[in-house]
Amino acid sequence: MSLVREFLYRTVNGWGAGVSGTPEQVADEIEDCFTSRASDGFVLGDSGLPGQFDGFVEQVVPLLRKRGLFRHEYTGTTLRNHLGLPTPANRNVVAK
Repeated sequence: MSLVREFLYRTVNGWGAGVSGTPEQVADEIEDCFTSRASDGFVLGDSGLPGQFDGFVEQVVPLLRKRGLFRHEYTGTTLRNHLGLPTPANRNVVAK
């Protein structure tokens, strides 16, 4: 079974992919999916349980930062800047 198929088989529920475990296990799963190119990013959703998001931010994010998988800060003000993409020329302005 391919890594992507195995990941989806193990973790996808009715609301999307779900990973549970200790902070280290969650960080390991995220790192594995990212480094194996099974995913290029993650979107966090509300689990409906109080404190889950705060727990993730306080316990998992520092582990991901230590592994170089989560930014400490952003360098720009736009998504284009964050992705390191150049600003295209404005086609509505005539070059001098």
